[in-house]
Amino acid sequence: MNQIELIQQLSEILLSPDHHGIEAEIILSYRKPDDYLQLFKQELLLRGIESKIPELPLIALVNGLQRRNKLVEMDWKEDFSSFINEIYSILPDNEIGRSAKKALIDLSVDDDDDPDGFLPEISALLNEHSLLLIMLDIDSDSYPLIILSKAEYSNLQEPNQNGFLKKM
Repeated sequence: MNQIELIQQLSEILLSPDHHGIEAEIILSYRKPDDYLQLFKQELLLRGIESKIPELPLIALVNGLQRRNKLVEMDWKEDFSSFINEIYSILPDNEIGRSAKKALIDLSVDDDDDPDGFLPEISALLNEHSLLLIMLDIDSDSYPLIILSKAEYSNLQEPNQNGFLKKM
């Protein structure tokens, strides 16, 4: 499975049944990158992207998921409470998500920790609720984060083949 197929599969899992819009954006970024760059020019300029780059389909996935409230992108300088608040916003709206939210309220960490210190603790807690905290590695100093159920993750074909999905 190549990177574009994995990106499309991930978008389908996260946005099913309404994944066609983001898939069109991803395909556009791959097949007609100049058109994609023009269509999302302002958004891409915020990332410093002005011309074609090999990672454009992955950036299209990250930006598209963020616009659809399925991904949060956190700066490495953010504190624990900011991460928790953002992670709340992407938890599934079901019993598992509500249970995970309640558990996250009680989670406490050393406020001096940076994300590399507290993200594993958040991830471990979510894992107890059959959820996985996943970072999409876009080679930046931010943390684009999504949440997948263990079942959704296991349905991905060869999720780490391209190395951009990192379980926290």
